[in-house]
Amino acid sequence: MRKEDNTTMNLKIIAFFPKNPSVPKWIPDFASGDVVRFTGKFSLNEELPHDDILELMLNLTKDNLPISSISVFFIGYVIRQVQDDDDLFKSIKLNVNEFVGKGNVADKINIKCRYLKAIDNKVKKIRKNSNVMMLGEMIFVDSECQIEIQDINFITMMNTNIGNSTDDSISSLYT
Repeated sequence: MRKEDNTTMNLKIIAFFPKNPSVPKWIPDFASGDVVRFTGKFSLNEELPHDDILELMLNLTKDNLPISSISVFFIGYVIRQVQDDDDLFKSIKLNVNEFVGKGNVADKINIKCRYLKAIDNKVKKIRKNSNVMMLGEMIFVDSECQIEIQDINFITMMNTNIGNSTDDSISSLYT
């Protein structure tokens, strides 16, 4: 499935609820219109859905981001080193290329990534133009996409060229 297909998927979620109401459920009840987030393994079932149970949105923009956060995995390079935001958080700014469904054409996005100062030992090694791989939750704050970092890892590369070689891209050697 590609982003430009504007595809709507109907997902049929199979869950087991206990018959006895006093037994705690591991899946909460939800109603039509609720934003529900599922993780796990999914399989394709060829039968047509009976109802529109859950809508999966592609082509996310600032205007149609869901109320809940979105789990993201991305690779980028640091364009602004660590900044103090407040007593709890620090942030870095990354340049990330979006490749979802676009083949070789990619939009460059600058993203502010925020993290708790408690994980500062791992992040303080970051230098400008470091290549990093991150997991986090994407939210929209003050007209800017922001990532709440859950995990960060450095990517060691022998030869890196980010962007097209015809423009003023950043090229660096890493060992």
